[in-house]
Amino acid sequence: MMSSKQFGALLGFLFAVTVAAFGLGTAIVCLLAAFAFYAAAGLFEGSLGMGDAQERLAAARDGLRGSPAGAPPGVGQPAPATRTARVR
Repeated sequence: MMSSKQFGALLGFLFAVTVAAFGLGTAIVCLLAAFAFYAAAGLFEGSLGMGDAQERLAAARDGLRGSPAGAPPGVGQPAPATRTARVR
């Protein structure tokens, strides 16, 4: 069985081969097509829902990982660390 790291290395190698053989534009088109078919398969199997995808895109767009979509900045984020004064 192949580990995640080995699979990632294989994909990186194949991407580099595609760039070398056909050019960067063709390699990017291949990546976009692979993503589109991966998403379509996920929707077809039911493992990826449109609501999940919209929430992830909204969170990525707003830069609020883990926050509910439409929440004000800072909601769902850990509190910042505070420094306390040292008493001697």
